[in-house]
Amino acid sequence: MRRIAIFSNVTTSVLSSFIGDYCRVWTPPGHGAWVQYALDVPKELIDFSPDVIYVLLDTRFSPRESFEERALDSLRRQFGEEKLVVPQIEKIAMDLGDRFYDERMWKLALMPWSLEGLKEIARVIMEIKVIALDLDETLWAGVVSEDGVESIKPKIDFINELKSLKQRGVVLTIISRNEKSIVEQAFLRDDVALKLTDFAKVKIGWGDKTLAIKELSQELNMTLKDFLFIDDNPVERMMMRSACPDVIVSEFPPELSVRFPPKATTKEDAIRIESYKADIKRKELAEKLPISDYYKSLNMSAEVREATIEDLSRLSQLSQRSNQFNVCSNRYSVDDLSKFYSLPNFILLCASVKDRFSSLGNVAFAVIECSNDNARLIDFAISCRSMNRTFEYAFIEKICEFLKERKIEQLDAIWKKSGRNEPSRFFFDEAGFELISFTEEERKYTTLIKNRRSIKTHYFTFTSMEEV
Repeated sequence: MRRIAIFSNVTTSVLSSFIGDYCRVWTPPGHGAWVQYALDVPKELIDFSPDVIYVLLDTRFSPRESFEERALDSLRRQFGEEKLVVPQIEKIAMDLGDRFYDERMWKLALMPWSLEGLKEIARVIMEIKVIALDLDETLWAGVVSEDGVESIKPKIDFINELKSLKQRGVVLTIISRNEKSIVEQAFLRDDVALKLTDFAKVKIGWGDKTLAIKELSQELNMTLKDFLFIDDNPVERMMMRSACPDVIVSEFPPELSVRFPPKATTKEDAIRIESYKADIKRKELAEKLPISDYYKSLNMSAEVREATIEDLSRLSQLSQRSNQFNVCSNRYSVDDLSKFYSLPNFILLCASVKDRFSSLGNVAFAVIECSNDNARLIDFAISCRSMNRTFEYAFIEKICEFLKERKIEQLDAIWKKSGRNEPSRFFFDEAGFELISFTEEERKYTTLIKNRRSIKTHYFTFTSMEEV
């Protein structure tokens, strides 16, 4: 789970409650103390080691002062320029206008933002997986179907930002009211550095953009909360907010450096768009074949091995992003996983998957604690991109084989409710584990490994396990 520090010239306790399900939050105690804590950074914040520091300064409430600049410089020196994000509140408030503020909130909580305004600020902090992008007056200046392909002027800096985000694993899509044939010609221009092949999916036509983004959500197997909608037209932005309230609607021009602060990337990030394109091909194939024939036709294979230090960044990412098939929903930083890695009684396994369409890279991991001839499955998480193809059953059987070779006789496991992992509630039942006890919030299991037999069919072949 990401660690976020928030400094502000207004009270942020209500804001913290909006984002607490998505990240761990540190804020200075008390009202009006942010400058003091920024100038003299407390050990508590240093130990918290935030991934990003957001400084929310509302100039409508309080004009920027020179001492605030000194406080910002202090944070930069302590944590680095790249971790400091200072959104322009007035730009975030632009589309909502007066609805962004509420005098009653100031009287009740020493905070001037309305609940609607708070949601907009929270969405600046929330992680975004997909950008749904308009074209005319957004990616380029001009209206290509009216002005002509040669007359548009690409927004070079914006395009370069989008290319960089693609390399970081952000999925790019297009929603544009346009003639597709003309748009295709526009992307052939040498000075348009992004090409249509850089986009996982495009919706070009004259239909409703709110319907288009819902289609993208289904086709990419993403929730609407994962989307950032960028459009120069305030009417389109208003319609999106109204019809699809879960979608994050960007201010315009967008501040991408605010919404996507720097972070470590993995090799899986760089190929994410290609992975989603492959997913679309898989869906097309699945519609033509019975399910068992479809699985066989994919020619699926996997490798399960002990993780290396180089894998930890990706495994941390999986722990934070995987929700549906994450049996305990623990969120780990690289440092957290490094501690497991260094302990002799812990095993970290990772799994990579490929099929006839693409390699998905590392898509799953398990954390196992061993004690004599018993083991406990502390975590078992799989990316949603590998669900619904029997991989979860293949992975758990390979884990049991791995433990059997190490003379482990019994494996205990637990499922804990997180609110988003309901699809994995009965996984261990289906995988042949014995249910020991259960409540609405958790289910405890065990299995004897020596004579264990798989009761679920899977369609994966495995490369030989590599022990590192």
